[in-house]
Amino acid sequence: MANKYKIDINHAKQRRFLRFAKILVFIIILLIVLAVAAIIIDSIIEKNKSVPPSEATKPVTSTVQSSAEVFTSAYFQFQTDKNWRAIANESTSTKFVYRRGTDNLVSADMTVFINSSPSDNQATRVLPVTVGEDDFRLNASFVSEHCNSKLPKDIKANTGELPITLNSVRFLCDVDGTNYTVIVGLENGTEAMKLNRPDGTSANYIIFIRDLRSSPNPQEFEKIIDTFQIR
Repeated sequence: MANKYKIDINHAKQRRFLRFAKILVFIIILLIVLAVAAIIIDSIIEKNKSVPPSEATKPVTSTVQSSAEVFTSAYFQFQTDKNWRAIANESTSTKFVYRRGTDNLVSADMTVFINSSPSDNQATRVLPVTVGEDDFRLNASFVSEHCNSKLPKDIKANTGELPITLNSVRFLCDVDGTNYTVIVGLENGTEAMKLNRPDGTSANYIIFIRDLRSSPNPQEFEKIIDTFQIR
């Protein structure tokens, strides 16, 4: 009887040990699985941080940067910084006026004439452009020096306006003008730009710019005209 009781006790201890061992193995396996999962997740997160999203997955937004202003009409669209504004009371259906600065301190202005001409279209400088065949966008070159810089000395002494060709654009040079005025013109053409529109029609565009600052900034106008798109 004593031996049988001893054997029963050993079996009971053995069963308890096996249950404990199974629980311990389960816990160890669970910890290993959790550790591996954590490593995989961390690796995926780090990979996503280091690899930029493809163009196909990038979010598309039409929001313009807060530092930019977009001006749109039936004939064109262009972009400037926030210092520019449209002058409605000076604009018409064929003349669009834009101004840099405030009412009390104007630093520059730009006027776009559509199928019309300014009463005075002479300028001291010219900005040549070409037109993109697919995007109907003006591609700006560089604002020239004063147009009288290429004239003979005897002509420089004269006053008034003079038709000249500068940087492949023919326009009226304000020979003795001291204002910083810029006319936009087609390369191998004139300032009166007959441009095709996306709807198949065409219109005549004249763009006149004036900088009133003591230190004019031609790069600003080049950037503006580079965003000019025909509509």
